[in-house]
Formats: sequence, C-alpha cells, structure tokens
Amino acid sequence: MRDIFLPWFNAYRFLIQNITRWEARSGKRFVFNPDLKYKLMNDPNSNFTDNWIIAANQNLVKYVRHEMDSYKLYNVVRPTLDFIEDLTNWYVRLNRPRMKGDDNDCDDQYNTLNTLFDVLLNATTLMSPITPFLSEYIFQNMKNGLAEDSPLNQKSIHFTEMPNFDPKLINTEIEETIKQMQNAIETGRLVRDQHKISMKYPLSRVCLVDSNQKTLESYKQLQKYIKEELNCLDIELISNEDAYVNYKAEPENRAMGQAFGKKFDKKAKAAIAELPSEKVRQYLKEGAVEANGLNIVTGMLTISRSFKEEYAKSKQWAVASNMKSSVMLDIVQTDELKQIGIAREVTNRIQRLRKTSGISIDD
Repeated sequence: MRDIFLPWFNAYRFLIQNITRWEARSGKRFVFNPDLKYKLMNDPNSNFTDNWIIAANQNLVKYVRHEMDSYKLYNVVRPTLDFIEDLTNWYVRLNRPRMKGDDNDCDDQYNTLNTLFDVLLNATTLMSPITPFLSEYIFQNMKNGLAEDSPLNQKSIHFTEMPNFDPKLINTEIEETIKQMQNAIETGRLVRDQHKISMKYPLSRVCLVDSNQKTLESYKQLQKYIKEELNCLDIELISNEDAYVNYKAEPENRAMGQAFGKKFDKKAKAAIAELPSEKVRQYLKEGAVEANGLNIVTGMLTISRSFKEEYAKSKQWAVASNMKSSVMLDIVQTDELKQIGIAREVTNRIQRLRKTSGISIDD
C-alpha cells in the first residue's frame, strides 16, 4: 500500500497542485493535449526524461494490450506497478522544479505537466480493472483537464476505452539510457549508505567507470541528474576500466560438469579463476571463452565485478561496483563543501518550519 498506492496518489495530487499553479502563472485554463507527445518525441531539444516516460508508457500499453488479448490478465499487474514506481520515484522526482515552474518558462512547465497528465491517465486507466475505486476517484478530478469533445471525457473511467499505443513513440534505446542512469544513481546511493555519508552534504565529484563507450555516453547525456541525485558538484567518466576494476569468473559447477564431465577438474577451475578481466569481458560480450582447452559458453560462468584493493581501501574514495555500474565518490571534505552543506541544511529547516506552520511556499 505505502510503496505503490500512496506514491501513485501523491503523483496525482502533485499534478493537480501544479496545474493550479500553472493556471495562476499563465492566466489560462489547463487543457490536456494528447498530441503534444508527438511534438516532444520529434524535437531533439525536448527534455530527455519527457521522451523517456512517454516511450516507457507506450511500451507498457503495448505489453498490457497484448497480454489482455491473450487473456493473460495475471501478467499485467507487475509491469504496471513497475511503471508507476518509475513514474513516481524517477520522473516526478527528477522534474519537480520544472513542474512547479521554479526555473523555467510557462511553456516548459506545461510540457512536463501535460506529459505527466498523459502517462498518469493511461496508467490509471490500465489499473482501473484492478483498483476500480481509486482509479475512479483520480479520474473524476483529472477529467476537469480534458477538452469537452475529448473521447476520454466520459462520466466514468470505466466507460473509457483502454489506451492504445503508437509504435512510433516506442524507443527502447531511450529506456536503456535512463536505465543506465538509474543504475549509477542507485549504486552511488548505496555507497553513501555504506559509508554513512548523508545526502544532505555535497561531495566534490563522482567518478563512473565503464569500458563500454555507449554506457559512458548515457552517463554524459544525463550527468545533470546524476550529480543532483548523488549531490556531487562534478562528474568524471572513466573508460580505462582495467585500471580500476577487476572482473572475476566462477564456474557454475552443475552446468560445467554436465558439459565437460571429468575434464572439468581442478586445473579447469584454476584456469577459470585466473581468467583476466579482458577475457571475462569477452565472455560477457560474445558469450564464449576458452579456459584450459574448454570452450565455455553462456550459462556456465558467474561473473562479478569489484574495485581493486587500492581503491576499495582508499581514504579518498568510497566505492561500489556490481554488474550494472561502478561508482567512486570523492569523500574528502573541504571547508567549501561543509559550508554548502550547512547552507542547505538551514534552507531545509526553514522549509520544514514553513510546512509545519501552514505557510504556503507562495506566501
């Protein structure tokens, strides 16, 4: 309940609050534009996260319709809840200032609010057979943002058709780019947690290590969000992975035994353990590698990745590495960083006082 329905409902409330704010700012009535997503997806200068959540939503609708057409209703709930989690924990979180209109113009604020309205309405409609009452409650307020002649403007959400998808709006590359960013941020948060470094206090830099140039390009494209979410002033992208990280391979004993029988002996195990990082990456990329005369293929090895000891035990760096990302945080605190942290703490306390006193941020 707390992990899914409350964030979903809070996203809806946040949308309504900021539509009201946009209407006061622009002097116009908010009317949902279902065609705006096409303009945003075709505009190279549009916000990347807008395009991501549109593509992810269209992909979800495609999946749900396929499963429903096949009468596999039990396959629908988990992906829909996963999307709502991405929507609330990532899209809304990353775009709160835009939605509030803190540092952008009315047009950009409308773009992000319209995008949130679009995907939230689709997700709510998909959830309506599963959570009929909550979906109906949300819809009855959201319909105030629909044009009078819109086919979506019905007396009840249960009178509307299930949303449809457009293949032109599905972009798995955008989804993968965002996934790389999410992996780096989650690993960075883990580093802070493990070393008990509060997110309130900024760090000078975060270093992301990966030999895959495409992954580094993903980080570069979304570095603004990575720095904000990890509270780091700078970001460094490192492609020389061998200088920082070790790859280790361990045999899947059952699979290896079935494939090679007695040839899978102590010498073979030792050869696998001694495979250099370059060979292990080859196995990950090509699905095959040779060790002690054995042709080892996908499914026969378990791969792990970790930082070299000099970085794992460094006093300057706090690090964590897994098969999704390798993150280094420079934890050396300077007087400047401490002052920035104190200033932010004072600001947060003032904001909490305003909230507990019932004073609006606009007052």
